[in-house]
This record gives sequence, C-alpha cells and structure tokens, in this order.
Amino acid sequence: MQRAAVRWGMKQNGDPQRVLVIDDDDDLAEVVREVLRDSGYAVATVRHGAAALELIRHISPDLILLDLTMPIMDGWSFLGQYRRNGKTSARIVLLTETRTLRRSRAIWR
Repeated sequence: MQRAAVRWGMKQNGDPQRVLVIDDDDDLAEVVREVLRDSGYAVATVRHGAAALELIRHISPDLILLDLTMPIMDGWSFLGQYRRNGKTSARIVLLTETRTLRRSRAIWR
C-alpha cells in the first residue's frame, strides 16, 4: 500500500494552511513567521486583537497564535469577540509569559 506524502503546512488539497500570529513583540512574531513560512505555512501577523478581528473579516485562518497581553485589545478581549463573531473554526494557541499565566489561573479559580 502506497502512502501519500504529507507536507507540513499543507491542507489535503495542496493549499498552505493559514496561520495568524497576534503578538505585539515584533521580534518574536518575525521568528515565528519565518519558521512557519519555511515549513510551508501561509503566515500573517498583527500587533493586537483589534487588527486581528479586522483581518479575519478577509481571511479565515486555520490556526491562531495569540498573545494574551497586548495594547489596544488584549488576547482575552479578542477571544470574546472572536467567539461572538461566529467564524470560530480556527484552533487557537495561547502565548503568554509566566506571570500572566499565574494571574490567569488565579482569576479562573
């Protein structure tokens, strides 16, 4: 039985998977963008949640890498509005620093 080759970053139809990176740390966003593009993903980056919501009106990402602490609109606010939007098919990975995670755990207890 012959197996089809699976390429990272590709959908079954051969189109690249779309990743949206939402992070105000330009250096981190650039590294993530380069690594993902080198792996075959189509990558867009924005600096805050409000810009992400505007971009999502035009593209449908397959994956969202989301920083929780950003200016203008933080990750938590973005999540709330994204869910209300109805276009919630993307998987979301939260990016945060340790102190933010500790604070979030205290809130959710």
